[in-house]
Amino acid sequence: MKTSEVKKSVFAAVLSAAMCASANAGDTSSPAFVFLRPETSSFWHTATNGTISLPVDFPDGATRATLSVKGLGYFAVYDNVPEGLFDLTLPAATSPDTENVYDLELAFDGVVVRRAKLGLVQGRSVDDQGATRCIAPMDGVSWRRVKRRAVLPIPYGTTSFAINGEAVDTGLGGDQGWYALGPLGAQEKAECEMETAGVLFSATLYGVGGFIFSFK
Repeated sequence: MKTSEVKKSVFAAVLSAAMCASANAGDTSSPAFVFLRPETSSFWHTATNGTISLPVDFPDGATRATLSVKGLGYFAVYDNVPEGLFDLTLPAATSPDTENVYDLELAFDGVVVRRAKLGLVQGRSVDDQGATRCIAPMDGVSWRRVKRRAVLPIPYGTTSFAINGEAVDTGLGGDQGWYALGPLGAQEKAECEMETAGVLFSATLYGVGGFIFSFK
């Protein structure tokens, strides 16, 4: 595959490979890693901080680039994006209810030619991951609580996803990535069903708020 084909065919993978995925400014990765089948790994669709360097490669004859970024409760448009690397800053994911999933569209002269879906999460270790990182039924109730919104993992090979009986388009087309659920208020609940690799999973997520008292 030629370098130009890599840039134009896997914007989501190049996006994630070029982003600053850790707190160490010196940690970078090469866009060449797109050959590791980005559709099967959420690594290519995940950021752990809000600073991302986007590669902008103008097609032949293009004169102007516009970047649109949309998330749950968030929308921004950047006009006249320059060619090269463009630094995008998103709200930091400092807690489970500030995590989000963003749809990015890069248009040249009004025609959208690049799309990517990016999950911005706290991290992937057991110490700081969000409370609803797993939507499969778990013994611990913390996996089912949603304070404001929840970023849910979508496994590779997912063929259907429904919330409260209504089909939801994750926009991933069977790829592995993330989905933002919310807002979910106190006393509200979301019945989630997902079919992945022929296996049906279900879970109920509950909205929480106010004070919780424990009597012994």
